[in-house]
Amino acid sequence: MKKLVVVVACLLASSPLLALAQAQGAADPLPLLGGDTRAWLDLQTSPAAQAADVRPVPGEVAEQVYQRYINSFKYPIPETFKRDSFVQNGGSGSGGGQ
Repeated sequence: MKKLVVVVACLLASSPLLALAQAQGAADPLPLLGGDTRAWLDLQTSPAAQAADVRPVPGEVAEQVYQRYINSFKYPIPETFKRDSFVQNGGSGSGGGQ
């Protein structure tokens, strides 16, 4: 019983200190987060980030790119892929180049 009284007394004695610490902590303003992200987004939309000269795609290249895009719709996307269908020329399929 005596230990319980000591524990309760310690808790009561420390409660004003805890309240003071919480009050001081609440007064500190929280840092604003996201400033760097906002700066990147602003830079992307500002004229300062634009390229100095516009380089259009030549007509032949643009036509080939568009034709390849159109041809991609000729074949349906399969439900599943067979792993062996990605291996060419006896390769291991590890993305080593061929």
